[in-house]
Amino acid sequence: MKRTQSITLIAIMLITMISQTGCQPPIINPDNGPLIIIKALPEYEISGSALIGRINGVRPNQHRIVVYLKDAYGWRNCLSNDKPLISIDWYSGWSCPVGYLSHYNDYTIAIFLVPKDTQVPMYEKASTEQPNIPEALTSLIFQLDEFSIEGEGESEGEGEGAEGESEGEGEGAEGEGEGAEGEGEVEDGDPRINFSEVPEYETYDNLQGMVGGVNPVEHKIAFYRHSTKGWENEPSTSYPLTNIGSDGKWSCSVDTTTRDVIEYVGYLVRKDTIVPLCSPCADEPVIPEALARASAEIIQPTTIDPEGGPKIFIKEIPIYETSGNLKGTISGVDPYKHQILVFAFGTDGWENLPGSASPLTNINYKSEWTCQVGTIYSDVKSFIIYLVPIGTIVPICAPCNIEQTIPESLATLTVEMLPPPTIDSAGGPKVNIMNIPIYDWTGRIKGSISGVNPYEYAIAAYTKSVNGNWRKQPSTDNLLVKINYQSIPLRR
Repeated sequence: MKRTQSITLIAIMLITMISQTGCQPPIINPDNGPLIIIKALPEYEISGSALIGRINGVRPNQHRIVVYLKDAYGWRNCLSNDKPLISIDWYSGWSCPVGYLSHYNDYTIAIFLVPKDTQVPMYEKASTEQPNIPEALTSLIFQLDEFSIEGEGESEGEGEGAEGESEGEGEGAEGEGEGAEGEGEVEDGDPRINFSEVPEYETYDNLQGMVGGVNPVEHKIAFYRHSTKGWENEPSTSYPLTNIGSDGKWSCSVDTTTRDVIEYVGYLVRKDTIVPLCSPCADEPVIPEALARASAEIIQPTTIDPEGGPKIFIKEIPIYETSGNLKGTISGVDPYKHQILVFAFGTDGWENLPGSASPLTNINYKSEWTCQVGTIYSDVKSFIIYLVPIGTIVPICAPCNIEQTIPESLATLTVEMLPPPTIDSAGGPKVNIMNIPIYDWTGRIKGSISGVNPYEYAIAAYTKSVNGNWRKQPSTDNLLVKINYQSIPLRR
């Protein structure tokens, strides 16, 4: 009996100890101090790529990993701002998804090992300020292209090694680095910039091409937009240099929405070159260190049939009771120096389209134009369209009782609205029933008409009860039901 009591007492003591201390995950390699170890680097051009690693020297459930990524726009959190801390699993492993990485960009990664309750920097948008966490037990900061995983597929960071060096690096690692550079060389012939894609006006395409005659990973391109305003950095003064991929290809985001671009000019420079910042500059920037210069002219807007005189053409007319656009083209004048003025004429008079707040419609570089007219109802009879020089002061009508005179107009075109079809005009006026509601249920009487113009007639509906009383439908406040473009009553 005493032996049973002793065993029971020992069991209770063990259970009490476990409940008080909990079952804790192991500390891997506790004598080697806090370490961040990289097991796998994210891959380029793959959605969902991740940075994977583990830690040493501290208990994983009491700590977290914080990762920041720097690209051409600045530093940002690897995870969303509301959840910047990355949990570490039982076996001290962690993973951070970094999203899609383009090989046209240079990426720097900063990793911090911190206590789990640490308040860390959060970037709502890209920042030029490098993250700093004083509470971090260790950190690792490196350029993605220059970092290699040594030994058994792992690379560690601590102290100075956190600034981009890996343990075990030395002459062997340096030799491997040189080999990597050799694979990226495009050194056939003299240094040069070639254009493969030049965006047109009013598009969102990038300026693209290749370089030759240099090691691409050691060089970048400084692009400038030449316009009537002067010279400006592309894509911006904050990011004046465009990265080059290891295969020599490059892509630069440029602004083609403005109507004053003449050309884009690129200078091939070493990646650490300080280039002029222009916003704008009156003269073309001078870069003595440039190894090559190349320019690409932008396709200028087309003047169609310049000898035929100014003209307006219609390509599309909206139909009644639908939300549509009035579309057309012009000829005989420079489209970037002219605009379209549209009035709608109806029973209330003349009104600006698309509205009195924005009465003028731009013409694109192909001499095409689109005027948003919204939903056209039966009271609109026609449109009158004017071709005017940019800067013309035009009448504002909301509405006007008389047709307006535009002395500056180079061409004028009147477009009549298509009348609604008269269904079965030879069959005489008819009312056709399409649906009848059932008893004890809220419903509608649906139908159509034929033989007459639907916009010149309406439907009057009545119901008769069992006691012989007649009642107006839908109510005494709505005596008549309008008929739509397809000869179907609009309200039943």
